[in-house]
Amino acid sequence: MAEVPRSEGAPLLAVEELVVAYGPVRALHGVSLEVFPGEIVAVLGPNGAGKSTLLKAIAGAVAPAEGRILHAGRRIDGLPPEEVVRRGVALVPEGRMVFPRLTVRENLEVGAISRRDAGIGEDLERVLSMFPVLRERAGQLAGTLSGGEQQMLAIGRALMARPSLVLLDEPSLGLAPIVVHRVFELIARMRQDGVTVLLVEQNVHRALEVADRASVLAVGRVVLSGSGEELRRAEGRLERAYLGIGGRA
Repeated sequence: MAEVPRSEGAPLLAVEELVVAYGPVRALHGVSLEVFPGEIVAVLGPNGAGKSTLLKAIAGAVAPAEGRILHAGRRIDGLPPEEVVRRGVALVPEGRMVFPRLTVRENLEVGAISRRDAGIGEDLERVLSMFPVLRERAGQLAGTLSGGEQQMLAIGRALMARPSLVLLDEPSLGLAPIVVHRVFELIARMRQDGVTVLLVEQNVHRALEVADRASVLAVGRVVLSGSGEELRRAEGRLERAYLGIGGRA
């Protein structure tokens, strides 16, 4: 496959030969990838490929056994999650993980808990403008929201940290098609607003529509990489990569 065009300058995120193990079982085997400022990069692959583990390692939720993770040129591997957030990396976890007994507004305010600047109120207003349904339900308990509304809340909560990089773990999981469409519109808007996105997603078609570049993981290894357009055209190679027989691109 031809070399994938990349943004000029240094990557915002660089994952270098990352190994993550759960006891004796390795979930990631020397994974490397880069995300440049302003990009949406998708990580695809079958269940159990290590996609969520990759995001958790970047976010500080699991410690790598080997390798390095750099954000804006500074190592973040081994840092606690709260420090990773302070450095500008926010995770939207699989399953939304909102605080059900807090209101929508309180959930959003939790997203800014690591900040000490004076712009929190301004950012809260901006997020509520992005998600009108959250403004309507600002005083409602998060646990009473629909799945799609909770997903929007989880994304809005991450944006309240004012991150330079957002990690999205399966944002369309379990949502109705019309809500999935809205979620991917929001992902595209995040890039327009200057937020870089690393997206883990099972909906391959929608992910490749918005992604500048993508990598496929299989059994903890990168087996295929390319631009979103290239992978859309290479359906056969993509299918083989999902089966773990595609070979390294």
